[in-house]
Amino acid sequence: MRGDAEFGLGPLLWRRLDEAGGPAGLRRRFDALADEAALDAELARGWTLLRVVDYQLWGLSLGLTGDPVLCATVLDWLSLAGWP
Repeated sequence: MRGDAEFGLGPLLWRRLDEAGGPAGLRRRFDALADEAALDAELARGWTLLRVVDYQLWGLSLGLTGDPVLCATVLDWLSLAGWP
């Protein structure tokens, strides 16, 4: 199977969120990863938003408490970093 490489960027952001240093750091990490991997930044952004929301809803459906909060933080930080 083959798909968009941009699909894989989201987990790289949320798995080490504690090291990002806030919204600006998360945005820098996204930009650096997209640039180094020569990814389409807009496609990566779309996949990242979709994957974070999907992961959050999955976690909520299972009654998880940590992962949905993590996802909410990622979404909040991305919006503070200038994402719609």
